[in-house]
Amino acid sequence: MRRTVHVVVACLVIVAALARAADAAGIPSPSEFLGIKVGADRTIADYRQIASYFKALDAARRASRSRSSARRHSARRCSSP
Repeated sequence: MRRTVHVVVACLVIVAALARAADAAGIPSPSEFLGIKVGADRTIADYRQIASYFKALDAARRASRSRSSARRHSARRCSSP
């Protein structure tokens, strides 16, 4: 029982950290992007909306990846003698 509690707490911490990182990277939540509360009664996104959300995620991921690789590259240049 105690181990289960530790695993659940660790998962919650990881999810919170990932959510914070996604927010810092400018990745929109599904509710923000679609303009509806996901999971609410009588609301559903169609295929085009979902596909456009995943395209936006891909674009944000690519932009985030290029920014982070540029930071790593510039840090390497500055730290080498």
